[in-house]
Amino acid sequence: MPNFAEVEAFTRDAKSLRQLFGLCETYEFKFADTHSEPDIRRAYYRMAMQRSFYFAVSSIDKPTDYSLQIWLPRSALSIFMQS
Repeated sequence: MPNFAEVEAFTRDAKSLRQLFGLCETYEFKFADTHSEPDIRRAYYRMAMQRSFYFAVSSIDKPTDYSLQIWLPRSALSIFMQS
């Protein structure tokens, strides 16, 4: 777990990165938002990996053609599939 000094150093480094890339002060380094900016993404993670932070990742792959059918109760779904 990082201590307060480590968090403060990370905050300063993030601020420096924002200034380096000409980003606004409130810019958040979100993975999905940096897809088209790989230099920003790499710089952020390079900076973050120098710290004692851990990264937690979660992903949900939803098919693009899913419908409300999957959310129906099983009995209602059974009736729907039989008709």
